[in-house]
Formats: sequence, structure tokens, C-alpha cells
Amino acid sequence: MAKQVVAHIELEGGTELEEASYLCIEQDLFGHHTFELHLPFEQLEDPNELFFHESHQKVCGKTIQFSFDPLLEQGSFSFKFKGLITELSLKNTSALSNTFVLKGYSPTILLEDSRVRRSFLGQPLGNIANQVLDPYPSNLVKRSVKPRQKAQQKYVVQYDETAFEFLARLAAEYGEWCFYDGQQLVFGEPPSGPSIDFLVDGTQTFDMALRLLPSRFLYTRYDYLANQSYESHSDDQQVSGLGQWSQFTLDESENTFGQETQVPLPKPVYGQSELDEIAKTQKAAQTSRLVEFRGSGENPEYSVGSVIKVKGTKLTERGSSEEAFGSYRITHIRHELSGSGNYANTFRAVPESVSTPPPNPTFRLPLGQPELATVTDNQDPEKLGRVKVEFLWPGQDKQSDWLRVAHAYTADGEGMLFVPEIDAQVLVAYEGNLAEYPFVLSSFYPKAGGNTYTERDNVLKRIQTKGGNQILLHDKDGEQQIELTNTNQTGTRLLLSFASDGKITLETDGPVEIKGRDITITASNDLTLEAQNNVKIKGKVGVEVKGAEIKAEAEATASLKSNGQVTVEGTQTSVKGNAMVEVKGGVIMLN
Repeated sequence: MAKQVVAHIELEGGTELEEASYLCIEQDLFGHHTFELHLPFEQLEDPNELFFHESHQKVCGKTIQFSFDPLLEQGSFSFKFKGLITELSLKNTSALSNTFVLKGYSPTILLEDSRVRRSFLGQPLGNIANQVLDPYPSNLVKRSVKPRQKAQQKYVVQYDETAFEFLARLAAEYGEWCFYDGQQLVFGEPPSGPSIDFLVDGTQTFDMALRLLPSRFLYTRYDYLANQSYESHSDDQQVSGLGQWSQFTLDESENTFGQETQVPLPKPVYGQSELDEIAKTQKAAQTSRLVEFRGSGENPEYSVGSVIKVKGTKLTERGSSEEAFGSYRITHIRHELSGSGNYANTFRAVPESVSTPPPNPTFRLPLGQPELATVTDNQDPEKLGRVKVEFLWPGQDKQSDWLRVAHAYTADGEGMLFVPEIDAQVLVAYEGNLAEYPFVLSSFYPKAGGNTYTERDNVLKRIQTKGGNQILLHDKDGEQQIELTNTNQTGTRLLLSFASDGKITLETDGPVEIKGRDITITASNDLTLEAQNNVKIKGKVGVEVKGAEIKAEAEATASLKSNGQVTVEGTQTSVKGNAMVEVKGGVIMLN
């Protein structure tokens, strides 16, 4: 039979609501708690009225408190629940009777007000959770933030998620508890407190399930900073503190289902030990679903997160004795109270020995969508050509971590490297569509600075760096050419023309130097060297000029001089002067 209790229902402002004809409060570990309260019409309106007049103003958007006292005993129960009224309906049950139905949620529903995008760099989970909760009044959303994970997280993103969805996802990823206990939102370690007895006596009953489920898995993740792939097998991870039933079901599950589920870990890791710790945490979470304790009782003390100590009475020839069935933590409970004060509940629980919460059935990873961003830094400390960007999100928290840049061709020390400049507009995509795995896919030209990027008939392709260096590819029919120049020194250029037989032009207003160990210039037809002033040919060892016919001609004076000996030799040698031939020397010998 149900327990007789008195419900205390207090509306915001101190108004007591009495004579409730029905009350139901449903609390779940992973979601918002809900309540439904039925009240006589005269509790909220003048009995002479028949429709809404003031009731909606009294209750909609107001907080409401529930607690219970025993009807036939002294004292009170510790159960308290604070909710927020989000719906008021008027139900006509007969020609002379109307009933108000109040529905609502735990105050955590306020955390569903908006979906946002923002990033968190180098912060521990506790700081992240507190920042997310900071905009919400602590008198409405009381919170206890004490995560076990203390390490700083390199890059965490809230991506098109409400505050509640984001916190629930973080908890699921890092093996933290996240739930509303009736009075406050818990993120991290559940509040400590004494366990509550649950005596199986025929009135309070139970149903306990031991499940065998596929439990083996293999986590894999590639770390590009170490250029190494990591693997972590669930079989290699030891979960401590398992009770008798959890250990039994885990062992039998692993014996029954022999194959591993292969799971590419959907988050970055930076070492084997980090991956092993994640695998251990997830193994503990998977183990907690193998044993489920379900009960029906009449003790109003229970709430989500409460630890119950289950006992049964064993009858023997010598009398009766109590037997312990273990301790369990409640993950879901439904409280119901009739108009006559009869209270009953039904609940689900998992072994209290498992320190990690069960897998969240609503857990979903946010999917990243390709989007624009602006480069803010390109001085990569790891010298991998990475950049930091600022996303085009509202608010202040929109800075990325170091992002890799996709290139058309890469290899070990080879390939193409074009690092986007600061203030460049880039397209960010997501590896595996995961919002915490961004990379730079490409770049765009916005309309800015008076620059233009379109050529008539698309006959010019261009590569230009911030220093003005240019490679121009001209595609006009009959005038195809490649030009290498600089916008700050347009008088200097190297031009390769592909018109007719092809022509190469090296042009500059300054000097041209060609240096090499050996330099060979070969012309299939003619080779012409021409200077506006002088042409000098100099060899420190010697200068050799060969040809079938050699001509040296000067319009004014021609000189041939040697500090040593000059030899002019030929089969036939002619020396001719149209006016005079003069031969001088200390000794002149003619043969």
C-alpha cells in the first residue's frame, strides 16, 4: 500500500497551494526533471469565475517548491524539489467543475534558452562549466561544480548547442556526473551523504537485471604532432571498485562477445597515456549499464543521485534476519501523490560502486559545418605552417587553437607551402565533421582595399606574395607567356614567351649577374652580345676564341696588346694598311 504523506507546495512569493488532487514529479539523471500538478479551480481563481482571469499571472514563469511530511508520524522528509512553471492549462471535467493543471521543469530548463558557438582555450572543465553557467542567476540555478578532471583542455568548443546540451556532452566525454538533484545542478562529484535504506518487505519491491552486452572496444587516434597513431584496447584497462555483480557481468560479457568494436576516438589526444585514461573511463561507463536495479517504494526521501542500501528479510527456522543486497545510486525516479495523500514511487538505479555514470543515451557530438574565419596568427611555434583563426561568431570567445592548413601537395620536407597571411579570409572545414577538429581548407577574396581579381576573358593567372613577388601567366591567344616580376620593382622581370618559336626576355634597370662553376651558352643559330657602352671579356687564366672565321672590327681604333709575347700565325698572313704600315721593335727580324 502507498504511504500517507502531506505535500507542502509553495508558489514563488510564499503562497501555499493546498488541496492538490494529483502530483507527479519525474526526475532523470540525463534530462530535465518534470512535474505535473492538478489543483481545484478555486485555488487560483475566484470560485464565481469560469475562465482565466488572474491565474496565469500568478503562476506562469514562477518557481514552485515541493516537499513532503509524514501524515501519521512526527518529523519530515529530506526530499525537496524546486521547479519552474512553464505551462498552465484549464481542464473542464464537468458542467460544474474546472481543474487547473500546472506543468513545468526543473530550473535547468533555463539552460535551453539559446544555441551558441564559442571556444575555450587551455581551460579546465571546472572553469568551462562555471563560464557557461555564469549568465544564469544562482538563486534559480544553484550549482555545484567539482569535476574530477583537473587538467587543462587544449581546445573545447560549444557548437550550436544549448548550455545544458554542452555541459551534458562534456560530462559524457570526460566521465563526469551531470544532473539536477532537486535543488541544484551537479557537475562533477555527487554530493556526499548517508545512504538511505530500501527494505524489500512486500510493499516495497524490486526487479534487478544482470545484462550481458558487447563490451570490448578498441580506441584509435592519430596525433599529427608526434606523427603517430595510438591504440587502446578496453581489455588492457582495469576498472577498480567494481562490486560482485558488475565484475561478474563484465567478465561474462567479454567472454561471450569476443570481437572488439573499433572506434576512432572523436576527440584529440596527445599521447598513449591520455588515450588509455579515456578508454578506462569509457569502460567504467559501459560497465555501469550491465547491472540495473529497479524498485517500487513508498519512501519520499529518494531523489536522483541518492544512494540506497537495499536489504531484504530472510525467514529461517530460528526467526528472521536481514540480508544486504548491495548499494545503488538512483538514476531515474517517478514520484506520484494522489488527492488522498497516498505516495508511491518507482525508480531505476545502478551499482554505487561504479564511480563513472552510465552512458548518456542523448549524447551526440556536434557536427561542424564549413565556415568562414579570419587568420589572426601564422607564427606557428611547431613550424608546421599552421595558423590561428577567429571565427565569424557573435561574442568574444571565437578564437581557434593552431589549425593545420590543407595543401595540394605535401611530403616529408617537400611539396607546396603557402601559409595564409594575417587578416586573410579562409574557409574552415572539420575533420570527420567533428566541431573540435577544424582545419583550413581554402581561402577567399573579400571585396576590400580596392583590389580586383577578375581579368577580361580570364586570360591572366597570378601568384603574388605580400612582398610583391609575382608570377604572371598570360593566356591570350598568340601571346602566351610567363612573367616573373615584383610589383615594387616592375622594371625588373623575367619573361618567357611561347609565341612563334618562343622568346625569353630578362629585363632590369639594374645589373644582371650570372654566376656558376661552369657556364655554357649555346645558340643553334647566332649569338649576339651587345652593350650601349663597353663589352668586357676577362679570364684570369686565359680567353679562348674559336671559329671557322673570326672578325674583329673597330670603327675607330683596334688595339691588340700583351705584356708578354704576341704571336700572329697563319698559313697565309696579310698585314695591310691603306695609308701606311709601321713596324717597330728593338730588333726586327723578317725572314
